[in-house]
Amino acid sequence: MAKGIFLRFETYGLHRAKKARTRRATVSDLVAEIERDCEYREHVDDLAPEGHRRVAGPRPPIILGGRRPREVKRRLSREVPEARDARGRAPRRDQRVLVGCVVSTPVTPATYETDTAAKALVDQYFEQAIAFIERYLAEEGGEVASAVAHVDESYMHMHVLAIPSGVPGYRADDLHPAKAAERAARAQGAAPGVARAEGRKALEALLDRFHSEVGDRFGLRRRISESPQPRVARQQIIEDRKRSVERPSNGTPADPAVSVPGPREVGGEGAWSLADFVPNADGLLASLSPDWWHHVRGQGPTHDEDFASGPAPTHAPEGEADT
Repeated sequence: MAKGIFLRFETYGLHRAKKARTRRATVSDLVAEIERDCEYREHVDDLAPEGHRRVAGPRPPIILGGRRPREVKRRLSREVPEARDARGRAPRRDQRVLVGCVVSTPVTPATYETDTAAKALVDQYFEQAIAFIERYLAEEGGEVASAVAHVDESYMHMHVLAIPSGVPGYRADDLHPAKAAERAARAQGAAPGVARAEGRKALEALLDRFHSEVGDRFGLRRRISESPQPRVARQQIIEDRKRSVERPSNGTPADPAVSVPGPREVGGEGAWSLADFVPNADGLLASLSPDWWHHVRGQGPTHDEDFASGPAPTHAPEGEADT
């Protein structure tokens, strides 16, 4: 495998905050997306390029370890109301009680299903990634409850669901490296900006550790580029991919024989000209009326004059031969 590692942590609650400004995903949303419920499967066709699809539509996930995501949700519904923190308080209704981890690979589902060597490599990578997450969670008081892989999107990836069973008050944020470090810094009186910086450092340290213990063994780099890459919204990615496969409005497929020039720097060396799109463009321009030529050069009639009136000049534009 090539390219870089991908490991992401996110926390989820059983319920949304009533006064939340944005619609944040809950445990139910995450479980429904992982198990490909009808109302949570639209993104599959949006994100999977044509060349990466093996069959039309979403496919059921592969259980790699633990329970089904639905069973994890049922467990949370039973245990969270009974949990208490160090001061004997019950969890808030919108408290985050589940950690969702995503581990992705640069291997497409088509390659995974047709190349036995690639399949074995991905399976080993997922196995070691799960073991790494289990070691990290054991240090913080959590446990892995479920691990499933998806084979119907752009690249092979897995979802790992972790619960804070050993954390007082069932606080999933204590298992998130960045959020836990930020909370600890604020408890010590750090300013919000300083606390956020501590959270980023903690996440960077965990990614470095994941790379050294797992990713580096499979040839994955810590960073694809040393320069920071701009973040692109998921909806923007979906819209860009839809535009790349759009057809003309009349429903006819695009003519493959028509080549569209690629992008060039505007105003720079080698910028596109009319000749790149219209054959014999220079000859067509030369055959136009001299009145038009002088008008665009600022030498023609004024706006108050009739552009078509008056005798045509007998001389050709500068740089053109008489015809």
